[in-house]
Amino acid sequence: MLANNNVNLAIDEFYELINSKEIKKLSKLYPSGTSWLDFTINLKKYTANIENDYRNKDLNKFFNLLMSEGAINSPPSFSESSIGKLTFKWHLDSSNKYVSLIDKYPEIEESDLIKGNCVNPIKDGRNFSLDTFRYLGYIDKINSNLCDLTKIERYLELGSGNGGFARTLKLINPKLKITLIDLPIVLFIARIFLEYSFPSSKHFYLTSLSDLKSRELFDADFVYVNNLFFKEWSKCGLKIDLFCNMRSMGEMSLNIPEFYLEILKEMNVENIFLENRYLNRYSNYHRFVYKFRKDEIAGSTWMKNNWETIDFDLEPYWTKSPYESDHPRYLSLCMKSEKENTKKQLSQKEHQFLISSIKKQKWYADFNNLHPSNLASKPLFVDQETLMNLWEINRKNPTVESLKLIIDFISYYFGSTYVEEIDYYKIQLEKKFKIRYKSITQFSVRKLIWKILHKIRKKFHN
Repeated sequence: MLANNNVNLAIDEFYELINSKEIKKLSKLYPSGTSWLDFTINLKKYTANIENDYRNKDLNKFFNLLMSEGAINSPPSFSESSIGKLTFKWHLDSSNKYVSLIDKYPEIEESDLIKGNCVNPIKDGRNFSLDTFRYLGYIDKINSNLCDLTKIERYLELGSGNGGFARTLKLINPKLKITLIDLPIVLFIARIFLEYSFPSSKHFYLTSLSDLKSRELFDADFVYVNNLFFKEWSKCGLKIDLFCNMRSMGEMSLNIPEFYLEILKEMNVENIFLENRYLNRYSNYHRFVYKFRKDEIAGSTWMKNNWETIDFDLEPYWTKSPYESDHPRYLSLCMKSEKENTKKQLSQKEHQFLISSIKKQKWYADFNNLHPSNLASKPLFVDQETLMNLWEINRKNPTVESLKLIIDFISYYFGSTYVEEIDYYKIQLEKKFKIRYKSITQFSVRKLIWKILHKIRKKFHN
């Protein structure tokens, strides 16, 4: 159990940070996305809760609030316990089918702070949650495509949430040095959670930019850097074996991922694992009336040509539970650093060959000749290879033709232009080439009449 004096120290340093002039100045320069506005607008409410509920007390009440406010990605409980049991069984069966890591890493289990009807013992008695299964999926991807997680030395996570994945990595690699980047209130939650989990480890929480001069920055097991200090921290010159960002880029305004990208480009990062929103429809009503996610459309599109794509997986298996309908569609990406002199840029010939090959696919012919029979035969799943090629082209060397093609591809499969990435690629078209583009989305009577008239006119003309 974390001692009360450690909890009080964490609270004191949290207040020192959020009341500092540095934070107030930087928060105006780098505002949070609308999905996280409650953490800034209601910051006084959160800090009052911290002061009133947690000082000199244990952590159980703290984590009840943590779970109720949504700082844990997967629910530890469902309102119906039977659904919780079915969800847990689905993940357990999927893990047994796809990975053998449950037996390979006997150290991994959920914290005893996380409780609910989705937290249950597996066959050897360890407690697993839905997040535990998800973390096993991440480990499987990273070990298979990037690096051995038991041998890396330094890990950086942007958008660390409650620190659940960082905790899992520390369990399987006790010597790992971990740096976590997030909003101040979320980072406070992660600190409490991880200090509870690893009370004998060294924890260093930055309260001002002057802390960047401390030796603890290099020696501590856990370093907690709020997002507004990230740019200055990145100049410390640390070699990062693995950088991860999961489920947070889609919650940021478009300019913020671009800001983080510029920081990463200057850092020494060997391996990158990402899992973020991709190809999700939105409600036009909610976006323009309530401004919900209006500018938060980067998701999985923000990476440029500094890294080589090793693995591209739309809707990885751990995201497909039929019982968790509130989760969006995700894309997992494994990427490796490309040195300046070895970047694999597509030649003009390769670029054009890919574009012309995609245009010969059946979907493109159907898309440009929409009628009911074409729509009826539309495949249920998006072709991953075509999608990856379009994603890569527009990440590395976007052209007018390639941007229009990916917009058409997404429009065809969704039958709608109300998809987050369509907005993103339209913005790129307008910014880079000063072109506004509207894609066709569905068969209509108007289109049928136009086609009939066009045929009559052509026949008459002949």
